[in-house]
Amino acid sequence: MTVREPLPLLAPDEPPPVRVTPGENWSWLVVCDHASRRFPRALGEMGLSDADSRDHIAWDIGGLDAARRLATRLNAPLIECGYSRLVIDCNRYPHKHDAAPEVSDRRRIPGNEDLSPQARDARVAEIFIPYHQAIAAHLDAALAKGIRPVFLSVHTCTARMGGKDRPWEIGVGWTRDARTAAPLLAALEARGDVVVGDNEPYGLDLGLDFTTPEHAMTRGLAHLQIEFRNDLVTTQETAEAWADKLFEAITSIEDQAGWRQEDHHLTESDGILGDGNLDRFLSPR
Repeated sequence: MTVREPLPLLAPDEPPPVRVTPGENWSWLVVCDHASRRFPRALGEMGLSDADSRDHIAWDIGGLDAARRLATRLNAPLIECGYSRLVIDCNRYPHKHDAAPEVSDRRRIPGNEDLSPQARDARVAEIFIPYHQAIAAHLDAALAKGIRPVFLSVHTCTARMGGKDRPWEIGVGWTRDARTAAPLLAALEARGDVVVGDNEPYGLDLGLDFTTPEHAMTRGLAHLQIEFRNDLVTTQETAEAWADKLFEAITSIEDQAGWRQEDHHLTESDGILGDGNLDRFLSPR
């Protein structure tokens, strides 16, 4: 398939779309899809107020601090996206509307209104694809060495959504493959100092979430998709403290039988792509 050449988006002097921090322990890979609230210079502020550009609609507040702490404690590699989820959500399928929403949490996103296919392609080509290529390259290199990493995707969520409070302090999202989620949920519950969400406030949703299904589940890797409640991780100090709680729970259960085995739970009807062809998300010429 030939594709239309996207419009240039990122200037040469702007930060890269993906940052990879090496780690010696390749038995884990930490990723952070919504690490940044940065907008490309060409998009200005996307029509948002300063308050909205700092809020959860633009990024996972505290997520990067927590992810960096976990990667440091695990001595694991970390891969983080460098631009806001409102530019292109790297945990959504980029051809779908919610990858660049016109409304988020009841707030208009003017910079995403009437988005042309060519403008969307630029976001996919310059941000989404490099980020996911970095993840795929690392996982494939690990597998080539005979290492099957546990895939740890770190997110945060707002404490209140749709008029309802969210009591969960750490949420564990999973579907079908419970080999890491089940013991982690038990370990967190056993602490007695964490309100734990089992698929709350979010599960691991096939066809909606992109990163964990397309990278970990398609390779049969053990995985965790974590949500910290963002009002608990607003500073580096508090984010690191909550990351430490998760790390302690992980290390209390790590190396259980089956974590390093190939285990597949997807079916053809799930619609997960799994072939690594990211160019399919660019518009036909």
